[in-house]
Amino acid sequence: MFFSFFSFLSDLRSKWYYRHICAMGGSINIMLMMIANLVGFSAGTHGVLAYLQMIFSFEGLPFLIAAFFYLFAGVLIMFEVREYEARNNINKGF
Repeated sequence: MFFSFFSFLSDLRSKWYYRHICAMGGSINIMLMMIANLVGFSAGTHGVLAYLQMIFSFEGLPFLIAAFFYLFAGVLIMFEVREYEARNNINKGF
């Protein structure tokens, strides 16, 4: 059962939409890291709750969609840069 899950993942990697699923996950991860940085470095928990209430309201929905779209595009560009480096054997050393 455990190995069948990994075979499912290897089958999924060959699909055309795998890169887009990973980019969605990367975009959500970046958004969560931005929220964590707001909690830790500037606004605190009460300030972040106020931000989240504004963002997830009806008025904040266009911002949320636009931010997700731009982060999604950025993650796809990062994937392509990494593919370019892998194709040309470029090793940055980090």
